Formats: sequence, C-alpha cells, structure tokens
Amino acid sequence: MRKMNMTNRLFHKSLFPILLILFFFVHALSAGEGWPPYRRMLDDPLEFHGPELMSADPAELDQIRIGLFAPDDPRQPVGRALIRGASLALEEANAQGGYQGTPFVLISRWADDPWGAGSKEVIRMVYEDRVWAVIGSIDGESTHVAQQIVTKAFLPLLSPVSSDPSLTHIRIPWIFRLPPDDRAQAVALVQRGILERGLKRVGLIFASNHDGRMAAAEWESVMASQGVPLVFHIPVSPTADDYRETVRHACSFAPEGLAVHLPPKNLISLLQTLREARADLTILVPWIPGLPRSELVAAYPGTMVLAAPFPIRKTCGPYWKFTRGYIRYYGERPLEAAAYAYDAARLVVEGIRQAGLNRAGLWEAITRLAPYPGITGTIVWDNGGGNTAAPAVEITPAR
Repeated sequence: MRKMNMTNRLFHKSLFPILLILFFFVHALSAGEGWPPYRRMLDDPLEFHGPELMSADPAELDQIRIGLFAPDDPRQPVGRALIRGASLALEEANAQGGYQGTPFVLISRWADDPWGAGSKEVIRMVYEDRVWAVIGSIDGESTHVAQQIVTKAFLPLLSPVSSDPSLTHIRIPWIFRLPPDDRAQAVALVQRGILERGLKRVGLIFASNHDGRMAAAEWESVMASQGVPLVFHIPVSPTADDYRETVRHACSFAPEGLAVHLPPKNLISLLQTLREARADLTILVPWIPGLPRSELVAAYPGTMVLAAPFPIRKTCGPYWKFTRGYIRYYGERPLEAAAYAYDAARLVVEGIRQAGLNRAGLWEAITRLAPYPGITGTIVWDNGGGNTAAPAVEITPAR
C-alpha cells in the first residue's frame, strides 16, 4: 500500500509540469498569440538543383520557339488577346535582331478539353515543337494542366491571366503568375468596397467551376479575417442562363453588398437580372478577363466596386506605346490579358538574352529580372513566383 501511494505521488508530481505547460499553451492560443510556426509559406526563395536540361547554340537553330497555350478563336477573346500580345512582343524582339540573329517564333496550340486533348497539345508543344518556355493559359484550370507538364519537363511557364493563388503557393520553381491573385483582389475589394463603406451584410455569388471555387475560398478567408461575417454563399453553374431564382434567393437575406465571380456572359446576365429586380446593392467584382468595364457599367446602374489587375493611368508612356502598336497591327484596343502576354513574352526574350538557350538558366534569369519594368507596372516576384503588384480598384457612382 505504501509503495502504491508513493507511486501515485510521483505520478502526480510528474503530471503537474505537463499540466502547467498545457495551461500556458491553451492560454496563449486563446489570447491570439499562439506559438511561432516552424516555417511560413513563401519565406524562402525557390531554388532548382536539377540538371541544366536542353541547351542549344542559336547558330544551330533556324528559329527560337516560344509556346503559347490558348485558342486563336474570335469566340475566345482572351485567347486571341494572349496570342496577339505575345506576337507583338516577339515582332519587336525580332526587329532588334532576335537572339544573336536567330528569330523568335510563337507556337500556339489548344484544345477545349484541358485535361484530355489539351494536355496532349501541351505535351506536343514541349516535346515536338521543343519550345523554350510556355505562356498561358486562359483560366486557372487550363493553366494547371500546363503546369503539370512543364514541371516534369523543367520548362518555364508564365501565366498572364489566372489569378489562382495555388499556382504559385505550391512553390514549384517553374511557374510565374503575372496578375494579382484572388487573395490580393479580395483584400483590396473588401477594404474599399465593404469596410470603407460600412457594409455589414455581404454575400457571394460565385461560379461552381475551378476558378470560382478558388476565388470563393479566398473571399471567405479574407472576410473572416476582417471581421465581416459572410451572410451567404450561393454557388451557381457557369453555364446557367436564368438567374431569377438565384437573385430571389440572394435578396431574401436582405444583403447590402454582393461579391460576384462568373464568366463574362454569365456575369452580365446576373447583373441584368439584379437590375430588373431593382436590387439596390453594392456589387463587388474581381477582375474577370475578357470583360470590359463598359459592359459592366451598362448592365448594372447601381454602385459597383471593380478590381483591375493594374492601374492603366500609372503605367503611362510604355502602356500607351504598346496600345498604339496593338491598334496598328490588329485594329482594336487591347484587353489587359494582351498586355500581360506582351510582358510575359518580353520576360522570356530578355531571359534568353541573359542566360542563353538553357531551360534552367532561363528560369533563373526570369527570376533575377525582377523588379522588371513591365507595361503593366513593375513586376516583382514573391518566393513562389507570383507577382506582388496590388490590383487597382475603381468605384462607379450610382446613377
């Protein structure tokens, strides 16, 4: 009995320090302090320690091929904008002598099924066309397809359209994202459109496709961190053509504001339905590639808080020089996607001129080029390959 009591006393004495440590741990967490993490995402720069694959002497080549994964189709304005913007950059590079006298050539491929025929087209681009870098694509899902392939081929991929944060947060040292990501856009729109306007009841209507789901997750996270509870989140099919029930459902929550993220034609249809329902809401709209501001304003007469990937007024001379050249070649004003494709192609050209024809060297050169004076603004990569530039925000006055 005495031995058992002694054992119990020793057990309780050894348990006391453990309970004390646990108490302070729980207290720290409840106070919002927590323990410092072992490592934070994007703290360290990316490095590549693999082989220097696929080097070449430009004197042995008749052209230097740059790949572009996008459709050249009038029904796909973003794809055409990417091809035209990149083509214009390569035309200018060739007028300056190409690379040691060898011209740059744009090789574009596309298929509508990204994970099926689309992936095969990227494989052909990489292994048959033997491109030195890939620019693309028109959305987050198809860009992820290209990412899967270039990662295995050790080939730089520059994304001029997708705002999906997961492209660069996974820290694969081959991808560069040019536009501000979904989180950066959500932070800017929540600050200007919700906090500064004092909105309390805000909901989301986002597409149920890949890009919509990724953007919605960032919005929910940002709103929670800013103390703005989400009133509702209504996911809708990106192919829906009647939004009357969606609008009725949203309005039943009596919201003051509504963040929307849909493909261009669907978003215009939703805004028109809100106008017909006489909904008096502040509408928050992230950047939707291929959707001009004029169409948004025409579809909804109320207050809108709109994100743009870069402030055109601040880019001034270089951007307007690009615009004049684009109009001269193609007879129309460029979309923002064309400007990003132009910057992406210029980064590839400058990287090749600095590092030569070597895939690993090209990736490293593009990394070192930052801060890069693009026509879309100064490009600075974070440690995952994402551009840190902040989006622009414009508030349209209610009529």
